[in-house]
Amino acid sequence: MHPTRTRAAALAACLASLALASSCQQFFTTSLAPFLARVSYTIPADLPVEDAIRLLEQAMDQGDSSAAAALVTPLLAAATAAAEADPASAAYQQAASALLDAAVLSSGVSSAMTTLASGYLALGDEEPTGEQLATMMAAFSSVSLDDTAEDALLLLAAYPPSDMSSEEAYAAGLALMADGLSDAGSSLADMESLTEEQLAALEEDPSFAAAMMFLLYGAAIDEANGETSLVGGLLGGMLPEVEPEP
Repeated sequence: MHPTRTRAAALAACLASLALASSCQQFFTTSLAPFLARVSYTIPADLPVEDAIRLLEQAMDQGDSSAAAALVTPLLAAATAAAEADPASAAYQQAASALLDAAVLSSGVSSAMTTLASGYLALGDEEPTGEQLATMMAAFSSVSLDDTAEDALLLLAAYPPSDMSSEEAYAAGLALMADGLSDAGSSLADMESLTEEQLAALEEDPSFAAAMMFLLYGAAIDEANGETSLVGGLLGGMLPEVEPEP
């Protein structure tokens, strides 16, 4: 079997375990209650970071992915400028941390992870059938990133914020991966049936590579924090031999 295909097949089973483990760590910080969507947002591209953070906190409280998506633009501009000056600066770290939250919330990945975790919890000690797993993984078909949010996560993969948690890293990785698979004409539910052409496209996709890096960051952060080795063990046998430093 093609090594990338093997990793892809292993990932489908791995993600469910990640969701279950993360649910015990209060993986989600946003409210998933129904929220009245606004028609449009007029947020200036040069909005000060402090103002963007204040609006983002409200969006996270309300689970408002549309507001988060609108805030990605000014936060990306601020983070990009700060990264060009000094990615270790306080200015970059502040903008990058908020940008990560905004991009992840905008993607809808938290809702998909909730669906997956709930499905596994409902099974109890039973292992899911292939059909059940595919149904749960289908929740990721609604995960998407616009070009700006994708650019934001590519920047953050290159210069991860110093306070990034493993949960945030996993969420960013899963959002990029789900979006990349969608662009390749597939999904997390269909990873075991990827064609050679789709695999080749993914291997050349910078966003898919960044997704893998975020998952590795998550595992590295957990290991550095002395967390359970479950996540690191699941990812270690599946991903390329890369040792990122969080």
